[in-house]
Amino acid sequence: MSYSFANSMCQIWTGFVKSYSRTHATISQSLLRSFHSSRIQNATESKDQESGQEDAGKEASKDKRREYARKYHQKILNDPERLQRKRQQWRRWYAKNYPNNPTLQQKRLENVRRWRDAHRDEHVNNYLNDAAYREAYQKGNKHNKASDEKKRVRLEQNVDNCQQIMKFCQWISHTEWARRMAWETHELLWNETGKTPGLCASCKSVYTRKFWWQRKKSDEKSGEKLLDCHNCFCHKDWEKAMPIGMRGHVFGTGRIRQPDWTKYPPPSSSKS
Repeated sequence: MSYSFANSMCQIWTGFVKSYSRTHATISQSLLRSFHSSRIQNATESKDQESGQEDAGKEASKDKRREYARKYHQKILNDPERLQRKRQQWRRWYAKNYPNNPTLQQKRLENVRRWRDAHRDEHVNNYLNDAAYREAYQKGNKHNKASDEKKRVRLEQNVDNCQQIMKFCQWISHTEWARRMAWETHELLWNETGKTPGLCASCKSVYTRKFWWQRKKSDEKSGEKLLDCHNCFCHKDWEKAMPIGMRGHVFGTGRIRQPDWTKYPPPSSSKS
């Protein structure tokens, strides 16, 4: 009897110890998890706080540099002699580094395009409606063309068919009967009295020209017949830029004779 009682008590005690051990292990694991999660959360918050402080410090440093640069530039602008020296230094540096630095060339091109896009609408409006603005722009443009040695070399070497385009323009300007010819995609608008300002629909630039090329097909959005400058008209499709019946002709290889006007244009205008 005493042995059975002792055995029962041992079993009860063993079960109690096992249950207490499992409960203690569960509690310990939960406490350990909460401790680790709190450490991770505190570390994340501290990192975010440090990152925010670092960003704020960087922004404050940028503001200081901007303010210093503004004061420095203003100081130079108020001193004409110093400004002249800085400009000469910049021009020498630019002339030395620009030809052999593709990154600088690309950056300058992007800046020019960005500036032109930002001021295009204002420029077009002033060019078309303000005669004084148009005259000043043309004068500056002529000066640039006269000093552009690269363009002269390109014309002499006939790069990108530039020489043929120039001779084509001269032929239209100096040959009266050439302006009676017909074209497949465009119509020649010739001004007998002078030059006409206009906006090229292809290059989005404004010019004053003796003649323009008007598209035969109207624009889908506006319904208007848009204009193309001579260069854009020729670069789109050189074969179609030539008058009907003259495709394949090379300017400078021989005299161009007038067509038989009683049979011009031919019945099938799509064929030369």
